[in-house]
Amino acid sequence: MVFRLIKKGKAHKDGTSLIFLQYCYSKTKKILVGTDISIPENYWNKRACSILNTLPSEYGDSVKIDADLRENLRRAECLIDYALKNANTCPIRFLKKNFKLAGNNYFQQVGYDADKLDVFYQIEKYIRDKRDLVQEITLTTIRCMKKHLLCYQDYRHMSVTFDPFDSSFYEKFVKYLTYEIPLLRRNILVRV
Repeated sequence: MVFRLIKKGKAHKDGTSLIFLQYCYSKTKKILVGTDISIPENYWNKRACSILNTLPSEYGDSVKIDADLRENLRRAECLIDYALKNANTCPIRFLKKNFKLAGNNYFQQVGYDADKLDVFYQIEKYIRDKRDLVQEITLTTIRCMKKHLLCYQDYRHMSVTFDPFDSSFYEKFVKYLTYEIPLLRRNILVRV
C-alpha cells in the first residue's frame, strides 16, 4: 500500500514541507520516496492525504498539484506491481532505484541481465535479490540445490542450461539424486 504524507517538523526555510510517498512492504520494511512537491504543512489534509483547496496561489494551483501527486502515486504503484510480478526483485529497492527515472525506463533497467541465461548466474542473482525477503533456511536450500546441479553437470559431462529443463532432464536428475549422488560433505566422494 502506498500513502502520501508530509513528515512532521521537516519544513524548509521557506516554510514548505516536502510531500512523500510511503510504501509499506511489511511492518518492518518501509520506504519514503520524495515527490519533489512542497507545500506549507498547514495546507495538508492528514486524514484525506491531500492538499486543501485553500492553498494560496503563490504555492501553485492545488488542483494541478493534487493531480501531480495522484500521478506520482500511480507511478509508484505501477513500479511496485511490476517489481512483484515481472522483475522478481525487492519492490522497495526497485521503487527507490526507478521512481525518479523519466518515462518507463524501468523496463530497460529490469532487462539489465535478461540475456544472462546461465542457470547458476540466475540462482546467485535470486539469492542476492531475496536475501532480505525470505528465511535463511530457504536460501540454504537453494544453495544446496545449486551444488547438486553443479555436481550433476560434472557427473554427466554436460553444461546445465535452461533449455534441457524438461521431463527427461527431471527424470535423469531425480535418478542421479536418488542413486548416484556423491555425499557432498565428505572429503572423499562416497556414492550411496
